[in-house]
Amino acid sequence: MGFILGIDGGGTSAKAVILREGEEQGRALAGGINYNSYSTEQIQNHLSELAGQCRALGFEPASCEGVGVGAAGVSNPKAAPFLKQALQNCGFSCSISIAGDHVAALKGGLLDEAGVLLISGTGSVCLAQNSKAESCRAGGYGHLIDDEGSAYAIGRDILSAVVRAHDHRAEQTRLTEAVFERIGISSVEEMVSFVYGKETGKKEIARLALLLTEEMILTDCVAEKIAKRAAAQLLELAEPAVRWLEKNTKKAPYPLLLAGSVLENNQRIRGFLEQLIEEKEIPLYVTERKKDAAYGAALLI
Repeated sequence: MGFILGIDGGGTSAKAVILREGEEQGRALAGGINYNSYSTEQIQNHLSELAGQCRALGFEPASCEGVGVGAAGVSNPKAAPFLKQALQNCGFSCSISIAGDHVAALKGGLLDEAGVLLISGTGSVCLAQNSKAESCRAGGYGHLIDDEGSAYAIGRDILSAVVRAHDHRAEQTRLTEAVFERIGISSVEEMVSFVYGKETGKKEIARLALLLTEEMILTDCVAEKIAKRAAAQLLELAEPAVRWLEKNTKKAPYPLLLAGSVLENNQRIRGFLEQLIEEKEIPLYVTERKKDAAYGAALLI
């Protein structure tokens, strides 16, 4: 019997849901499928693993009626064609629809309701949809030129605070001790070697954002400034989406979904963001998602 497969392909994992007549039949989990982060061989293997798990649950890829994929990295023009071919290699001969992971998260989170999705993970992006399923995007252009308020941006700001404190260009901070302990070093010179080392990428920098949640950092003034800056940058992402909604959807205030590791794990930044929304009287209210991104990916079909 036929089924629909929805795949939420983030940077670290691919989560899939099997749907039949809108009802969930099972789940599968494999490695990430971000074209910018994994080799084509790795992505093919991860998708093959998902297909194998579907078979184990009694759902043959050949019987699939449609695959919806919400994947990180699809702004790369090579990503979507490769993912489609890789799925076909796994036996999925059905219709395949591919969009960004933020699109799937918004569709699943709000279903048909107008509102806003704000994501701050390794990167950052904001997406709004109106009641006609039209959408507006802000941000999400990568860590070199954008991604403000993201874990990467926070990690970079933490490292910057350490070197500025070292040179006495800025006030001293407990972040210095925290960074040194986290990456196993004892000097700024070693930190610079880590930052520019061949093994260090954006994920390694982004992981440093977790330092803002540590107890010893909670009373640090420099850390508080970084957290407040991140919250303000994230609100800047949401504001154009709200203005677009106000022109296209009269019903306000609008639901706001908060997603990604920063907004899900850092209650401090989340609190500062909610405070700014209230102070600036932005017509948004934080809500919980209705369905997850994998379910939203299935709705792409």
